[in-house]
Amino acid sequence: MDAGGDVDLGDAGGGGGPDLAGFDAAPPDLVCTGVEAMGTTVRLPIDVIVLPDESASMGPARDAVRDAMDTTFRTAMETAGIDYRVLWMGRTTLPMLTAAGRITNYPAVSLGSGNGAMFKPVLDIYDSWAPTLRADAIKVFVHFTDATSGTGAAITGYTGTFDQVLFARDAGLWGTAGAPRFSYNTFVGLTVNTPPEMPYLPADPLVSGSCSGSFNNPPTLQEIAQRTGGLRFPLCRFDLFNGVFQRIAESAIARAAVPCELVLPPPMGGMSIDESTVAVRYRTGSGGEEVLFRAASAAECSDTRFLLDGDRVTLCPTACARVTADADATLSVLSGCDPSLY
Repeated sequence: MDAGGDVDLGDAGGGGGPDLAGFDAAPPDLVCTGVEAMGTTVRLPIDVIVLPDESASMGPARDAVRDAMDTTFRTAMETAGIDYRVLWMGRTTLPMLTAAGRITNYPAVSLGSGNGAMFKPVLDIYDSWAPTLRADAIKVFVHFTDATSGTGAAITGYTGTFDQVLFARDAGLWGTAGAPRFSYNTFVGLTVNTPPEMPYLPADPLVSGSCSGSFNNPPTLQEIAQRTGGLRFPLCRFDLFNGVFQRIAESAIARAAVPCELVLPPPMGGMSIDESTVAVRYRTGSGGEEVLFRAASAAECSDTRFLLDGDRVTLCPTACARVTADADATLSVLSGCDPSLY
């Protein structure tokens, strides 16, 4: 479903908006002209939590992740206009993210590859970083490790794998095993894909073998990525990290789009919108169309109605399910004095 982009309502009215010179108030015939414009798809903010194995054995791979985050990932987020933040769980500095005011470093955290170093240091200071995450933000973990002395199947002092610990800690923030609210992306020593720049997707099976004799490939970390909709990529192909970080960014951006929420376009200069006249035109992928009208409250929701809160138009759950099932559907916002105009 495509919710479209910004449209200038002045143009929709024919010529950049009415000339109101000489009127104490807008003339009735102009006030009562219905207008139609594409709403702006709402994009949720994104919080990225980076778990870097900063041990000496990581070598060039550690530097490649830093560079890809500071350039490729940052550029992708900013080009898409995403309100993003990065929590870097380690000592490494990222100058461009720092200059942009988008990163918080946790230099006291020192991650490695053993059961007491892969996830434990981050979980031990959970209460210092988790409250900084935004409730409405998409959460994205990026973890890279050579896994030379641990597999992620056990975490010293904790019960369960990393995702299971988070679910048990705060289901409201992290979701549940069947409905996670974050993605975990892992860079480990797994075998290179075909083509080599292609990451392994959540639906791809577990990958056996290692891309390097010095990097290990723990199945547990792959399984966490699969369960949470994350990507997997060979740690030893650090020469291709820019491409996979672009894919991670694109995946996060796609998840951040809320197709069933639109921002009400602004009215023409000097005018206001009568909220009682707001409606949504739904054009189906097969060429049909219908108009969805406002529900006064959630109790009145149906598959043909939406809710209006300020400038936010939100389809009712059953209407959202119907529209998002139509891959070629479009939504546009209507406003005017008389809903019968539509």
